[in-house]
Amino acid sequence: MLHWRKMILKEKKKQKALNTETGINTAVRRLMTWHIQRYGKPLNLSTVTKQTANNILKHFFLEIRDTRKGKEGEEYEPGIFTTYRNCRRRYF
Repeated sequence: MLHWRKMILKEKKKQKALNTETGINTAVRRLMTWHIQRYGKPLNLSTVTKQTANNILKHFFLEIRDTRKGKEGEEYEPGIFTTYRNCRRRYF
């Protein structure tokens, strides 16, 4: 019985890591897409300073809209902003 429990816990941990990675990729992709749409050029994340990041993210969170099919242009639910913030924090 203990063997099965360990296997289940291991799979849960693997799935959580996969979900985290997917969330990080989505959050960064949305930021990059938004930056190109707003400024007409890609964002080089390796050159972003704290001051620049504050300015970019301020505008990003105010302007970003849903892009999912059937929800295009709608405002996101507040929880998505927390998710995006946490994912970007993990990315950096």
